[in-house]
This record gives sequence, structure tokens and C-alpha cells, in this order.
Amino acid sequence: MNNDTFIKELQTVENAMYRYALRLTNDKENARELVQETVVRAFSRREYFTGDTDFSAWILTIMHNIFINALRREARHTITQMQVAEHEPLIMVHDNIYCSIDEHEAIRAIRALPANLNRPLIMCVKGYNYKEIAARLNISTSVVKNRIHLARVLLRKMLQDDDL
Repeated sequence: MNNDTFIKELQTVENAMYRYALRLTNDKENARELVQETVVRAFSRREYFTGDTDFSAWILTIMHNIFINALRREARHTITQMQVAEHEPLIMVHDNIYCSIDEHEAIRAIRALPANLNRPLIMCVKGYNYKEIAARLNISTSVVKNRIHLARVLLRKMLQDDDL
């Protein structure tokens, strides 16, 4: 896709992009930044756009992926940086519920998991998505999801048994 065609297509979806970004972020400034980042990313990858798909769907998918990746980065940063007043590390136990545990205790619990469960969990925490984990471990994405779920369930049980 050449520059002129890209700009024309972009102008037709400009309002839809902003509305979608606003729904994702719930903030006008963040929505504008997300639209801007999406335009930059889409422009740099315009040669990958094939005419057999809808431009609007293509660019909104890029926006969605940028947003999700930013959430993942933020979540990893928040979990690793949060500390209580006594500077004890916090671990997310369930959704947004944190508890204070010793870092060594958490590592011990993860290592105690069977290898087929701790490896996908560690990769997930490092930011790999299910498809990437499945490809690297040569298993299906449904098996990855199942193993990560089982690992989380076992970790919660192990950490609760330690009277957290």
C-alpha cells in the first residue's frame, strides 16, 4: 500500500479508531496516544496489509494488540515493583488481591511444581502469549492454557497451606 492510499484509508477510519481507543482506555489523553501509536505502527507495517481484508479491521486489530501488550507490560511492572511499607515483595494471589510473601518462598513454590506446569507458567509471567508458549514447547494452546491454570491453582494451594 502506498502512502497516499494509506492516508485516504486512514481518514475513513479516523473517528472509529478514536472511539475504540476511548472505549479501551476510558481516558481522552490515553486514547489520543493510543491512536497515534497505532497510526505509527500501521504506517511502518503498511506493506503487510493485503487488500483481501478490511482496512478498518486491520488497523483496529493493531490498536487492540498495542493496548493489550501495554497492559501486560504494566501488570508485570506493577507486580514486580509493588512493595509493602516493610519492603516485602508482594505476589498476586488472585486477580487484584496481593499478599506479602517472602521471595524465596515464592520461588520454592514455583520450583516445587512439576516441570510440565512450571515452565509454561514462568513463560507466561515473562510475557509470552499462549501461542508463543505452545510453539516453544511444541504443545497445543489448549494444553498451555490448561497447564497454566493448573499451575496457578497448585501455587495458590501451596501458598495458602503455608498460612499466608
